[in-house]
Amino acid sequence: MKSSRTQRTQKQIFACGSLEKIFPSYADEQRINSAEQHSRPLYPLARVEGSGGPSKVLRYRYLSTIFSRIPIMALSGGQAALWAGLLLLCVLLLAHPKTAQAEAFRINKCETRATTGWNFYCRDPEPEEVEDPEPVPPPPPQEMAEQPKPEEPRQEPISATEQMMAFRAHVDELKHRAVLDPTPENVLAYMEVNKLVADRAGDFAEQWQRVLFETPHLNANVDSPLAAAGISVFQDQMKAAREATFVKVAQTSGILFIFEGDGRCGICRVQGEILAQMEEHFGVSILAVSKDGGPNAFFSNAYADNGRLAELGLAEFPAPTLALIDPKTNEVSVMGSGLITADQILQRVHLITEIPPGEQY
Repeated sequence: MKSSRTQRTQKQIFACGSLEKIFPSYADEQRINSAEQHSRPLYPLARVEGSGGPSKVLRYRYLSTIFSRIPIMALSGGQAALWAGLLLLCVLLLAHPKTAQAEAFRINKCETRATTGWNFYCRDPEPEEVEDPEPVPPPPPQEMAEQPKPEEPRQEPISATEQMMAFRAHVDELKHRAVLDPTPENVLAYMEVNKLVADRAGDFAEQWQRVLFETPHLNANVDSPLAAAGISVFQDQMKAAREATFVKVAQTSGILFIFEGDGRCGICRVQGEILAQMEEHFGVSILAVSKDGGPNAFFSNAYADNGRLAELGLAEFPAPTLALIDPKTNEVSVMGSGLITADQILQRVHLITEIPPGEQY
């Protein structure tokens, strides 16, 4: 009785058809099993899914392996129906794409060098071809923005002094070259530049005269005639003015005559003679002082120095020395040392007393 029930259940299970009908890719499974008998992979679950039938065959293969071990013939009718339902549910789940994507533990043997090993079927991914961008044509000349040109540095004008120094250096170079190497060419070059210098000097002198004609305050001929006839007249006028000044000064001041004895100072004797004549002609007072105590032929009443010259700051002056002294103010104005003529004495007294400093010329 049990045997008949088991046979009836088996007939119900396979009433849907053969195994190829339940598993449409069963023939593919058989081909894969025969190919993998010679080289079975180390990790059978690590197969890479591709496009086509073998990917689904793998799912059915493991499912059929599990259910092939169940003794369906020994099950009762209810148990066999339960196992048939579980088998159908597993088929539907494995056939669903999301379920396939959720498979655990997948290894891509071609991903890294550590997993590639001796797998000769792995190939390096071919690099994507990148098209070179087309060159952009340059804009037409009229559209190109005109770039401003850099400003050139401004050169400051050369000063006249720098120009003159450069010209002088050029002249000296030509002169020295002609002296050291007097070839006809070198001598001619210096002669040419020398003529140029003379021409420029002549132009300068001529222009100087023209300007001087038009500016009387710069013309020395106005104050001091340069012609011979004018010079004599000018000298006579100046002599009269100097004598008048000397007479006026002689009334309030005197001349200090510092000398040494005639035996020691010959020009002191000549100076004494000049002063004696002026004393007689102009009435000026002459105070003669002997530095060494020696006599003078024209001033027998001279005083010997007793230290008074040192007090006046005249002890170091040589003999003879003349000075203009104002007795009221004790002001001393030295006129000079050495032999001084009468005209020079008149001129120096006039300069000291009548002409302020800086206005003589």
